Amino acid sequence: MKSMKHLGKAVAVIALAICLGALPLAACSSSSGSASSSPAASDAAGSASAQAGIDVSGWKTLGDALADQTGLLASSNDDNYFMIVYNIGESTIRAVAKMKPGVADKLADLDFFNPDDAEKIVKAIGGLELVSAEDISGGLLSQDDVNAYVGKTGQDLLDDGFAFESYYMYGGDETGAEMSRDYFSYTFTFDVHVDENATEDGGEAIKDATITDAQAMGNIANDALDLSFVN
Repeated sequence: MKSMKHLGKAVAVIALAICLGALPLAACSSSSGSASSSPAASDAAGSASAQAGIDVSGWKTLGDALADQTGLLASSNDDNYFMIVYNIGESTIRAVAKMKPGVADKLADLDFFNPDDAEKIVKAIGGLELVSAEDISGGLLSQDDVNAYVGKTGQDLLDDGFAFESYYMYGGDETGAEMSRDYFSYTFTFDVHVDENATEDGGEAIKDATITDAQAMGNIANDALDLSFVN
């Protein structure tokens, strides 16, 4: 059986968790400017994080936001923003900061897999001013939640707000697909054969197929790192 791993667009670096976790980010955060998010956005972020026992009211920079991180999930950036999704204990935080001129160039020259570059990475992003920070944990489905879809169809997933992301297993009697909802993605196995040359059908082949297995592993969806969603 052939398989394909979907890496997701613009996603950087589980290895950065090792780098950041080894250094005190808070000490690298020197900016005292206020966050540029709107009052409504700030209230929403504070409310979501308060439910998880996380106080974001004092966060001004990316260094503040990452000071207590316990594991990095993914990140992305362009000329305007740096976005990162990471864990603080059991909570998953999504933070967006304003990029500064030259930071992207500094990151491009660094090796996220090289511990010797850790301090330079921290210096490059720690002082970036926050635009928003939110606890997105409430959108994560449990294993019991996704198990409830076994026996249903791909169309049932679409009707419940899931979106097709990619096939990760194909060519055999069953087909695996990654499906996302909100900021998280899940893997589902379907009782249908999909040829390798038909994997660009956008999920059409699984719409009427029955789900035989479902897994919730806390993976981050493409939309969670999509910078076009930043206002």
